[in-house]
Amino acid sequence: MSDFFYSVFKKCHIAVIIKQMDYSKAIKELRDKLIISQEDLAKMLGVSFASVNRWERGHHEPTLSAKRKLRVLFIKNSIKTEE
Repeated sequence: MSDFFYSVFKKCHIAVIIKQMDYSKAIKELRDKLIISQEDLAKMLGVSFASVNRWERGHHEPTLSAKRKLRVLFIKNSIKTEE
């Protein structure tokens, strides 16, 4: 792999990691503000507990449908995300 492509790949990979970390922190902050469990948030969003757990740990990113619902909750609770 050329240095150029490796550099681009590395930058894109880092951007993905940073974005996931932002969701992770925002979801944790949301739960703290609302004083709810991961299971409670999962029920609010219509997803499984495992999904919320994976998002919060930064292992996966929410689906588009979940992102739309989360965005509303973030705005209502003054939680800033970088998108």
